[in-house]
Amino acid sequence: MIYKLLYISLLCLLTTSMHAQTSIEKNSISEFNAGKTIEYFSNGQGKSQGLKIHLKYPQSWKSLEGRHPHVLVDLVQPGNYVNALLMVRKSNDIFTKPEISHLLSKEGLNMFVPPNGSYISSNSNIQIEGQRAGLVNYTMTGKRMNRVFFSYSSAYIVIYQDYIFTLTFMVTNKIGESESSVKNRYDAIKPLFGQMFNSIVIDNIWE
Repeated sequence: MIYKLLYISLLCLLTTSMHAQTSIEKNSISEFNAGKTIEYFSNGQGKSQGLKIHLKYPQSWKSLEGRHPHVLVDLVQPGNYVNALLMVRKSNDIFTKPEISHLLSKEGLNMFVPPNGSYISSNSNIQIEGQRAGLVNYTMTGKRMNRVFFSYSSAYIVIYQDYIFTLTFMVTNKIGESESSVKNRYDAIKPLFGQMFNSIVIDNIWE
């Protein structure tokens, strides 16, 4: 069962803004590397549908309850322009090896890119807790009210028994920010995404 997962003007002022925001990104990485982290735990209740996992995130980030179906938690960096969504979906049956291979192929990972997204790259050769996983990077555009959104995203997809769970990181544009500036911030903080994903523990495996 395949799931589509998921969503200034003056040059001197722009440069100052870019530097300030990329500093926030670097601070988040420094925090994580220094062990200044908080642990999120899914206890298997509610939207986690029995899946128990935990992961670490920088202590300056805030944890918000997911507002959308299947979204367990929204982890948000100060400034609200970088966030991580943890989403869980459950199938009726345990995924077979051929199904897993298909879902984690380049074609399968491309299906996790939202309809308003544009594929950049993917990696189907990663693991977490001994489970096969995949990574897909993409850009996405959208509009809410009069606000036009543009983001760079990295979605890590893990298949465990009859679960698919994703940890999707998004770097979103500020008002008036150029796409190249968003890309710079994305590149600056991208190492943190891998570290947060690597901190995941699937507690069901160890019970």
